[in-house]
Amino acid sequence: MGPINLRVRYRPIKIGWCVQENNLEEYRKALRLTHTLWGGRFNPIIPLGDPELARMLVKTFRVDCLYCMGQSTAGEALLLEFKHLLWPSFHKELFIQGSVGPMATFLDASHPLRHFYDAYVRDREKPSERGLLFRWEPTDRLADVFLATFGAYPPKDEIGLDYDGFFREYVAAQVIEIKETAVLPPVESPEVTPSRLTAFDLRPDLFTWGRDTPGLYYGESGDFVDLVNFWNLRASGIGVLFYDAATHERLHAMNDRHLAALRARPKDPRLLRNDIAIWNRSYDVEIDLSPFGANLMRSAVSPTSWNGLNIKPPVMGFEEQSVLGTVSENGGVRASFELPAKPFYDDVTLHTQNVVVSVHPLVTTENVVLKPPFFPRLNEYYGREAHFEYDKVRSEREGIGIITGVTQSDLTIRALDVRSLVKRVFGACGISAKPSPAGLVGLRLIEQMGGLQGCRVFKIAGVRELIQKYSPNKSFTRGGAVTIIGRVDPASGRPQFSEYESSTSKGKR
Repeated sequence: MGPINLRVRYRPIKIGWCVQENNLEEYRKALRLTHTLWGGRFNPIIPLGDPELARMLVKTFRVDCLYCMGQSTAGEALLLEFKHLLWPSFHKELFIQGSVGPMATFLDASHPLRHFYDAYVRDREKPSERGLLFRWEPTDRLADVFLATFGAYPPKDEIGLDYDGFFREYVAAQVIEIKETAVLPPVESPEVTPSRLTAFDLRPDLFTWGRDTPGLYYGESGDFVDLVNFWNLRASGIGVLFYDAATHERLHAMNDRHLAALRARPKDPRLLRNDIAIWNRSYDVEIDLSPFGANLMRSAVSPTSWNGLNIKPPVMGFEEQSVLGTVSENGGVRASFELPAKPFYDDVTLHTQNVVVSVHPLVTTENVVLKPPFFPRLNEYYGREAHFEYDKVRSEREGIGIITGVTQSDLTIRALDVRSLVKRVFGACGISAKPSPAGLVGLRLIEQMGGLQGCRVFKIAGVRELIQKYSPNKSFTRGGAVTIIGRVDPASGRPQFSEYESSTSKGKR
């Protein structure tokens, strides 16, 4: 069939961390693990106490897979409900023991660390930029807030890799010790922390208008719900810092700097995005707004915030690129293409790491589909039919995402049969569907006419009259057919098609 244009975008795999209700140990472990991954700050926490909330978070964040931090009945039920979010790696863990030592199975933080090192540290007597690595006491009231704000890594003896050491070396990090009762310095701006590093060079997929007003989250630093809300707001790309009234003296310097930066933004001429939000768990909770200045708005984070109509978390990835592929019809329509330049490293030693290649074909074909509809419950079907691996495809709004190793250099996708796809869509909704006799006749007719464009002839009323007049077992002459179709002018003896001609055709005649 010739060449085909495609848009290709690399992105990290998005994980939903399933945490048992009120289990702060699982919450802390999930946050430390997510900071080892490129894109980790955009991975949501899925609390398992409320099944409906968990269900909405999984759908709204459009996660690729779920990882339970511990065994629980609620976690098993959620995995069963979202069984189409198949674990995308042969290895069931985030870190494995490989031939050269411990290895990550997903795109990890070593890539942005190396990028930062090459850009700002390598061969420089004094780094042009450097990172900040915060330390705090586990007993600090704000310890979990610091973890969600600045980020931290799991101990080396837990996963086998020393990301803390990598960070200190590759970004020439300054280590800042936070005393348990000390005022927090006014940081969290352009400074590179483990949290900021995970967002390095990533951008959202599509602009969607939702609740995204930056500001502060007003809560209690030891409360599980407040900590989950705070993390998930930040995972949605919303610029918020935590405020606990009981620790006002410690947080005010950092929060005041954040609020000042928001007030210094260029004013929106439509007056739509000039406010500063004070988020909390409910509008029913009375809070004191006096410490925060003017232009404030209350904004609550409730279960309905995650119904897909309010907060709309993006899927973060790298810049989209154009590629040219080839299409063949050997055993079905297939599109093959070379992968474009990679924003990550593809050393052979990283072969265990996986990434998503989002493919958006810019082509339409009859009777087959290269760009299937966004229907995540058909992930396994898309995987088997479009990419030959049942667990490696994710349905996306602009195409399909193919999970592959970072060392992969080319891909092939196979078009889906329209009838099979429609049957699967209905089947996923519990409806049995099959072609009707009239539908089969219509399909055969379209094929005999050479496709839908060939059926344009049926727009002529005379053609429809001829079909209606003669059944399949009756015959007619060519002259008789021309008379009926063209409505022959009795005077000139010529058929009349002028009413079906375009204005351009009439001008040329």
